[in-house]
Amino acid sequence: MAPRRRSNTGFTGVRQRAAGHFAAEITAGGVRVWLGTFYTKEAAARAYDVAAWRFGRPRHELNFPEVRSLTEAQSLSTEPQLRSQGEARRYMSGQRRIDTTDADEQFMAQWRRDHPEPSRQSAHSGTSSIREREEGGKLKPRLKQSMPKERRRHGGG
Repeated sequence: MAPRRRSNTGFTGVRQRAAGHFAAEITAGGVRVWLGTFYTKEAAARAYDVAAWRFGRPRHELNFPEVRSLTEAQSLSTEPQLRSQGEARRYMSGQRRIDTTDADEQFMAQWRRDHPEPSRQSAHSGTSSIREREEGGKLKPRLKQSMPKERRRHGGG
């Protein structure tokens, strides 16, 4: 995927609102997550970077690639300026989505560790050897029957 273009603010995920404030948002899994409204474009860009770290984005997609960890990004970020209850709800909804994504990623990583995928060759060779023994050493295709035998004898009806 090609890197996203930076907006006219010079930062990814940041746009200027009509009132002169700066909005930050990030898209993850096809869903736009609202990060809040900020007084400066740098503060909005830092909020974007925190979300990008949490979503596991590569460093070249960050606004401040010199930041080396999520903890450092969080320490440099500020809370958004919430102007209305609706905006506060959108912010909290976005934070819940990020938290859910974090939990999903942690669960999937644990599941992959607990259930490693067997190699394709060993799984395939084991299946072939069983079929070879059943068929007397020859591999014969198994045809799937569309109707039970009783129905075929009576004309399908």
